[in-house]
Amino acid sequence: MSIMISSNYAGMNTVRNISLIQRSISRTAQHLASGLEMDQASDEPAALEISEQMRSQIGSLTQHIKNLEFNLNKNNAVDSAISELRSKLVEIRGVAVAAADADVATPETGKAYQMQINDLLTTYNQQLSSAEYAGQKLFGSSSGPTSRLAPLPEFAVAYAEDAEAAVAKIDSEMAFLNLATEAVGAQSKMDYRSTVSSLEVASQNMTAAESEIRDTDYAQNQAAYLKLQMQLQADVAATSLGSLSSESVFKLLHA
Repeated sequence: MSIMISSNYAGMNTVRNISLIQRSISRTAQHLASGLEMDQASDEPAALEISEQMRSQIGSLTQHIKNLEFNLNKNNAVDSAISELRSKLVEIRGVAVAAADADVATPETGKAYQMQINDLLTTYNQQLSSAEYAGQKLFGSSSGPTSRLAPLPEFAVAYAEDAEAAVAKIDSEMAFLNLATEAVGAQSKMDYRSTVSSLEVASQNMTAAESEIRDTDYAQNQAAYLKLQMQLQADVAATSLGSLSSESVFKLLHA
């Protein structure tokens, strides 16, 4: 007596197809929802690793740009502070020049000029010491174009000869201010502006290239999603009938 075992290979194949299609639908729907073609290590590991490296480079470029922009804004703040100091120094010089006029100098005018210049010096030194950007002091460092700028000493102008000597010292301080302005301006234009511009272009290009690798193609994934839905409905319908009436139909559907 023989035992016959029959298998419905077509039905088993249909069930297997349903399982595979359901998984494909789930993954495609996940890509559409997240907007990412690769969001797991199992999704093209080599491409995902390249994408992660590119993201790291983009992050480094972005931070470098932020640092350069900070320095550029700081230099602009330095330039503005120097302009204010120069205006105050011009005022100080005017008092010293007036006090140096021997024809009109008297003990009384000498005292008045001395008090006036002392007040101006106090204001100048306060501006110098309090100037800062983002909590950082703008002056007083041991290096850089502003390293020679320091609080002004007292200038004696009570007597004409002392006032004349004070004018020479003030002119020397003015020269330091002018040199610092030129250095800060040149540094802003040459070291920062062009570099920031080139880094921004590099960051944009890198971002676009990384997007091509990681981001999903909505049109392609939407078309694939609709195709999978059609395949699933056909397989479910075939399973409910219990047989396959036309292999060619399924070959077309699953192509």
